Amino acid sequence: MNRIKRLVFITLLFVTYYAESHTTRSLTIINSDKNKDIFLYYDNALMERQRYTLQALKSITIKFDSLTPEPLVVYVPVTIARLALCMPMMAGDTLRIGYDKANDMYTFHGPHTAEYKHLVTLEALSIAPNPMTYMTHTLQKKITYKKHFGNCQAVFKKIDSVNAIIRKDSLVRPEIKKLIDTEFKLIKVSFLAFPGDPGRTNLIDHPEKVPQFYRDSLAKYARIFERLGPQAMSHSRQIIFSLTTYIQFLTLAGGKPVTISNTFEQACNTLHGAQRDVTCFFMLKTAQRDNVPMQNELARFQTMLTPNSPYLRILLKHYELSNYPILKDTTFQDLVVNTHGDTLKLRDVLASMKDSLVYVDVWASWCAPCIMGMPHSQALTKKYSTRKFKVIYISIDAAPDKWKEAEAKYLPETENSYRLLDHNQAMFYKKFKIDSIPRYLLVDTNTVVRQHKALSPDHPELPNIIEPLMKDRLPE
Repeated sequence: MNRIKRLVFITLLFVTYYAESHTTRSLTIINSDKNKDIFLYYDNALMERQRYTLQALKSITIKFDSLTPEPLVVYVPVTIARLALCMPMMAGDTLRIGYDKANDMYTFHGPHTAEYKHLVTLEALSIAPNPMTYMTHTLQKKITYKKHFGNCQAVFKKIDSVNAIIRKDSLVRPEIKKLIDTEFKLIKVSFLAFPGDPGRTNLIDHPEKVPQFYRDSLAKYARIFERLGPQAMSHSRQIIFSLTTYIQFLTLAGGKPVTISNTFEQACNTLHGAQRDVTCFFMLKTAQRDNVPMQNELARFQTMLTPNSPYLRILLKHYELSNYPILKDTTFQDLVVNTHGDTLKLRDVLASMKDSLVYVDVWASWCAPCIMGMPHSQALTKKYSTRKFKVIYISIDAAPDKWKEAEAKYLPETENSYRLLDHNQAMFYKKFKIDSIPRYLLVDTNTVVRQHKALSPDHPELPNIIEPLMKDRLPE
């Protein structure tokens, strides 16, 4: 009897193991370099960036779930000056990444060498399937719609010639061919619709006067949305970017300013199903990031979705984190080290600055945009030197020597400079979803986080946000 029980138990264990091993879908990325850490990231279906620092000779396993699109586009930033290399991957893939120090570039090894070769070529030609690939190619000075359309056609011809080579390569998997082909079609829409971007309208002569030939051409390229279908969800960030720029352009071409209220209305009237929902979500999320009022649009969006929608969860979480009392959270026990080598609790550092408005600058020595922003955040300190206002710098560097070297070089006269210990496990890092840097926060005079995604220090609207939050108002 005991023998039968043991056989049954062993059989159940085997069945369970077999079922789990065959239902868990994942991919593996291996850093085969002995010395260099590799930074990777991808975006899930909710446009939340998932980041990994893959240490030398280590590997990671990425599991596919309901929010992980397939093929999954994994980005490997090559250098600060070059594009992030896009690597579409499927469940079951194993990719080895090495580093060629002599040529300052990564190498890729695995069973799909033809795909790696094509994608490296695309990056070298600056036509990788990346949302921002072409946006700086021609929009350097003010031009006409006719001139911009000609520039577009030249780039599209280059895209088509490379895409034709990939389509003919029998070693590239059908799923990857389809992804690249779709990405390129979407990029064409983005490039044509880009004059509708609020930050770019000044680059086109009379942006609101759109010629009919241009409208017709964009409509032809935008048929990709119809072919994808209204229920098509994002398989990459590109479809979101393309839909958003397209809606912005239609708003502009309709004679209306490209504001959140106008573009939200345009999206509701133009798109349907999942395409409408994800576009509206991305617009509202961007408005929150830029501190643009959008309460009316959010209220309407709530009526369009089910109460348990992940889109609503993310948007409403923003408001929760922008009214977050740090000192009341007993779990907030993260440690930082100052330039003197003292270890302190981050909550104690912030508590010591109570009654002052605190602008938090999260950075790292390897982050070029962080370094570029520092003169502006230091300028804030000088601007409000007679007011109750402080700027503190929190580095997420893992290596103390790298932090000290950069701190001495870029922040030589700064008192409030700290390094966050073990940022990957830090409550501060997780709570405020710091998935990219530089990142800025505003903590009010009661040590309550008022903006967990504050404007950059050089943003012209930042003073209009800072002034009302300071207790020591200047006499009018």
